[in-house]
Amino acid sequence: WKTRIGRDYMKILVGVTQHRDSHMTRFLKALGLARGTTVNMMHVIEFPPFMNQYTSVADDWKRQASANAHKLISRVVAPLSRQGLTIRSLVEDGQPGPTLLDAVTRMGIDLTVVSPYRSSRLAKFLLGSVTELLLGEMRSSVLVVRKPRKELHGELTIVLAMDFSRDAKAAAKFLLRLRLPRKCRIILLHVEEAGETLLDRLSRLDTELPPAIEKAKRRRKRHTRFMLDRISGLLQQRGLLVDKMLAEGIPAEQILRIADRHRADLIVVGSKGLTGLERYLLGSVSRKVARHALCSVLVVKGARRAQQ
Repeated sequence: WKTRIGRDYMKILVGVTQHRDSHMTRFLKALGLARGTTVNMMHVIEFPPFMNQYTSVADDWKRQASANAHKLISRVVAPLSRQGLTIRSLVEDGQPGPTLLDAVTRMGIDLTVVSPYRSSRLAKFLLGSVTELLLGEMRSSVLVVRKPRKELHGELTIVLAMDFSRDAKAAAKFLLRLRLPRKCRIILLHVEEAGETLLDRLSRLDTELPPAIEKAKRRRKRHTRFMLDRISGLLQQRGLLVDKMLAEGIPAEQILRIADRHRADLIVVGSKGLTGLERYLLGSVSRKVARHALCSVLVVKGARRAQQ
């Protein structure tokens, strides 16, 4: 695994929908963005189609809606002031999902930040249609920011789920690009799926195979611990506190359980794991985690050839 991290600064797109979205910018501030990072604050105005029939009314409505949107952004962006960041205010017409997707491609965005839509108590832990669309179609990494359960004072607890796939490694490198406070605690978690691995299935096919299977399992465990030690060392070089954890079970369930047990502020996962196609057909681990987590979730996508 090449440990070259690349540039620290990023191009970020924040989807702003209401004044309460200031928790998103407070969360970004707590993560510690590098100076030189560009934060594009975007509000999308959905223009009522029936107004096309009334040109003068429509023009006035657009001007007022645009002015209100810029005021909204100025309130939401306040926590990021004096951070050495380049902040841009963007107001566009259209449907939120497609408009954000287009902006990500057009502007070369590295990270898109959104807040889950909550329309009722019943939908408290569900994602809105826009967020679901972005997680499925977005070419950038996506940060789904939920309102923190406690005040953020630099003592973040972050669960980094690691299966050593390309996207999981990209997730670790993404954290290394941030200027995380030294009081941050990183829980470096690897979940082994119990009972249904290829090696387990093979061991039931032939009585002569188990010794070789057990040897392969031990080799895999040694590799897992080696990789966890390597990633842990890189994080510790940044002055971060790292706890390594091994769990067994269904990955999404274990990630959510451990994050809840340790009252994590953020879960970081790769977009697709080692069995990407199977995960896609059954519902990816990252999407299940983003949908059901009680805390914020960062879904990191590794570099694709098509994007380079």
